[in-house]
Amino acid sequence: MRPTRRRRATAAIAAAVLLASLASGAATARPQPAGVTGSWIVRLVSGADSRSAAPGLARGVGGQVGHTYQLALNGFQFKGSEAAADALRHNPKVAAVTPDYPVFLTETLPYGVKRIDGYRTGTPGGAYQNGYRGATARIAIVDTGIDLDHPDLAASIDLASGKNCVNTSLPPNDGHGHGTHVSGSAAAPLNGVGVVGVAAEATLVPVKIFDDAGNSSEALVLCGLEHVIGFNTDADPANDVDVVSMSFGEARAWGDCLTDPLHEAICRASATGMVLVGGAGNSAVDAGTFVPAAFPEVISVSALADFDGNPGGLAGCGLVPDLGWFECDDTLAFFSNFGASVDVMAPGVAVHSTWKDGGYSTISGTSMATPHVSGVAALMKAVNPALTTADVRAMLQQSGECPNGAFADADGTPGCAGQGLWTDDPDGLAEPLVNALNAARAADGWVPPPPPAP
Repeated sequence: MRPTRRRRATAAIAAAVLLASLASGAATARPQPAGVTGSWIVRLVSGADSRSAAPGLARGVGGQVGHTYQLALNGFQFKGSEAAADALRHNPKVAAVTPDYPVFLTETLPYGVKRIDGYRTGTPGGAYQNGYRGATARIAIVDTGIDLDHPDLAASIDLASGKNCVNTSLPPNDGHGHGTHVSGSAAAPLNGVGVVGVAAEATLVPVKIFDDAGNSSEALVLCGLEHVIGFNTDADPANDVDVVSMSFGEARAWGDCLTDPLHEAICRASATGMVLVGGAGNSAVDAGTFVPAAFPEVISVSALADFDGNPGGLAGCGLVPDLGWFECDDTLAFFSNFGASVDVMAPGVAVHSTWKDGGYSTISGTSMATPHVSGVAALMKAVNPALTTADVRAMLQQSGECPNGAFADADGTPGCAGQGLWTDDPDGLAEPLVNALNAARAADGWVPPPPPAP
């Protein structure tokens, strides 16, 4: 039996079990490497001294010595042509000459991206392996900005489309870390560096509405929305924003599109065709007052605890370092808001991703769940740009995973009603866990519904 919320508080104090690993699995996809051009590794026979023998051996065939080795092996790096390398092979002092194979950085596959089948090896593989990579989609990260020089993200950032609402004279660089973290989960490319995101070939548009201490206000949020709406209402479809990722919010009463300024801006943004995704909040209360996620025009996301990238809750329980709290695999995160306004769920506990200053960090929150859904929405918009937020929401709910392990449409009815409940979810409503591959496939074959009868 898994610990209840109340018993977890006691267990957190006494727990000696830490999560052994927060992210694992190589996600590199590279062909068998050929040798580095003109570079070879020469191993000498026993008794030959590499330091004294290497210069003469290299000169004798018209090449040069690179590095010389005595401890790692008895030999040297030879720089020369293939014919010269072949000539070295016939020298009695040489035991072997092999190509100088290139070595690549391995890329971490975060558990969250694996859990929702954004990237997964084997059969049938993940969305990436099946060709859904978000190559034409543009995701606006409305947040603390993005580390514009991050080696894992820089090539995916459209800086020319960025905006700094905090200081309009500066670029939207992230001195906080939060915006860089969500960016990596949404769209870190498969580039041999760091992590891979859900929509690995999507473009990131940085919109900074928080200062580096994490402060913002509705006026700054409106500035960010004003900026992205401008792209979708100008005469250039090439700069349109497909998805807006909003890992922020506030708890308050709210009005409709005519009486509430923030809601009005969200309504106007939605009307341009962009998909709006927001975190449901981290107060373990009903999410119905947490805006903008609670607005009907926004896809609201709760957080799942997942520690192995696989269904079934097999990774057990442990103390989550950044939370100082005891969590169990495949349960609703203890901090996550819940309720009827929540549309879908995504991994949001101990999420490993990019961070400011070229770094990486592992943190938790519905803020971390949100970009997983934003990435899936980007995959969907890339294959079907006509999708609206309502369309994307419906497909995510129909194609997502239910607590019983089956997909939401497996019983022929929308959603997860009758297909179990997530452990620790107090509302009796099981929101589906998004599945990137299923959702992208659904979008790929989607046909717009007929117009309503007059």
